Amino acid sequence: MSLEDPVYVAHATHPSLGEDTRAGTLAVGPHSFIFEFDGGKLEFPFKDCSVEARETSEGDLLCLEHPSHPDWSVLTYNLDLLKHRVFAQHTHLRMLARQTRADLEGTPKAMKIAIAGVTALVGIILVLWAGNDWIMRMVVSGVPQAWEDKLGDEVLAEMSASGRMINDPAATASIRALGEKIAKGMGGGPHKFTFHLRESPVVNACALPGGHIVVNTGLIESAETGEEIAGVMAHEMAHHTERHLFRKIADAAGPFLVFQAALHNRSALLVALSEGSALIGQQRFSRHYEREADDKAFDYLVAAGIDPRGLASFFRKVHAAEGRGGDELSFLNSHPPTQERIEHLDKRWETFPYKSTCAKVPKPSIPAP
Repeated sequence: MSLEDPVYVAHATHPSLGEDTRAGTLAVGPHSFIFEFDGGKLEFPFKDCSVEARETSEGDLLCLEHPSHPDWSVLTYNLDLLKHRVFAQHTHLRMLARQTRADLEGTPKAMKIAIAGVTALVGIILVLWAGNDWIMRMVVSGVPQAWEDKLGDEVLAEMSASGRMINDPAATASIRALGEKIAKGMGGGPHKFTFHLRESPVVNACALPGGHIVVNTGLIESAETGEEIAGVMAHEMAHHTERHLFRKIADAAGPFLVFQAALHNRSALLVALSEGSALIGQQRFSRHYEREADDKAFDYLVAAGIDPRGLASFFRKVHAAEGRGGDELSFLNSHPPTQERIEHLDKRWETFPYKSTCAKVPKPSIPAP
């Protein structure tokens, strides 16, 4: 090292120092970088020495490390180190200097702006995501109708393969008529429904993607009135119109899916929904979704001129069955009719001003065994 060789202010870090550092000077010797500090010295031979740029809140710096001194890092804010002739004399160092200079030149301004924008978007999404209702609605609005219809047809085909679907048009006419009456009260809109009857003693009904509403014969046998059946059907139709299944899957997928949706990456959304389609057979929704379906069902029923009290009446029946056990608990487990929900529906009826427009409906029939 000649007298003309510069000396660079530097400091060193090591895990044993914690947040402290060792202040010293960095010089370039004949065969190595030499860092000297009070009470010691580190020599990093040029061979196998790494030099990289790092960005800190105080500015860019150079970081030198070497396998001969594990966990030690020598740092200097003096970027002129890269101008030292040693970086031109050694092939290894010359390549390091070229890469480090490229890193220091940084990303083009336009790219930095784009990165900053994406970072800000991610931050906003993370803040808003946690269970936020309108975020979930925004995400699932990107589901193509044709894709949803195909998924619903596939799930329905799986149900039909069990041999329990009743496909006789005459046998299913009354359930279809009731469902179409409710749908007509919605005033059209984007949602189309198809109504199916499944031979099963389980007291339940479910909504599939694509607007398929499946009603079990056990539900019809258990219900006392047509209004009770209409209430349950309207409730299931509301789960579909409010996109509860897809919102549930999207919510479970987390903020990554929300971020992808914000970037209009529809394929990520469809993959997540496909992977989550197993939830279709386990439609246990949150209390918020169930309350939302109750309110929508009430609206659909009164719009169709059907007495909406049937839903609360059926909930009372299922709620009372909790202590008895049996098939009725299937509906209880997937649609827990809490006392609060029943009281809420009762209150809505009490304050509804057009009671005279609501009438009873015939109870759908089921084919004789």
